[in-house]
Amino acid sequence: MRQLASFGKANYPESLKAAYAVNAPFIFNILFNLVKPLLSKRTLGKVEIYGSNDRKWKPVLLKNIDAIHLPILYGGTDPFNFTYTDKGKPSSDRSAEPEEFLCTYVKPGQQLALEYDITHPKTIIKWTFKTNDYDIGFSVNFNKKLTVFPYNRVDCHIQPEQGMLVCDNPGKYILTFDNSYSKMTRKTLHYYINTTLPIDVLEDKPST
Repeated sequence: MRQLASFGKANYPESLKAAYAVNAPFIFNILFNLVKPLLSKRTLGKVEIYGSNDRKWKPVLLKNIDAIHLPILYGGTDPFNFTYTDKGKPSSDRSAEPEEFLCTYVKPGQQLALEYDITHPKTIIKWTFKTNDYDIGFSVNFNKKLTVFPYNRVDCHIQPEQGMLVCDNPGKYILTFDNSYSKMTRKTLHYYINTTLPIDVLEDKPST
């Protein structure tokens, strides 16, 4: 396992900025301690684990994440976040099909590429999407060359996929929904994408 971990670190450098685990049960710490020997000191230094005492972890999150980008559940002011039903399936605080959702079809063997011109560093791109019956590939590229959110086939027909990206540099960010691997199946895609300017830019805007 150590050799495998060393191989991975040598060939797939990690790009983690920070990771916070909150409301972690006791068993999580036990399991994480088993994984620790496989991680570098650099990576371990970016991971913080907290229990159910939100007075400890909420200030940490708010220190590193602007409140407008942090869901209310975690001490922020962003109302768009998921809770869980009594059946264990996630549901949005908004309606199951908010009016902002757009619907389209991604034909077999094709992709849907959505381009966003970002003018301010630290702008946040947020996305939520789901399909009716099948998975779909998803990735984000910067200026058509650099992958800033790695490609993954997402089982968003089982539960909606939600995520965000901090845009470190101005430029063109391309969100790609991929169905090129499918030969016969058309995917029905529902998506909602939002961009939020960094808080310093919002504060500098004149009030109307």
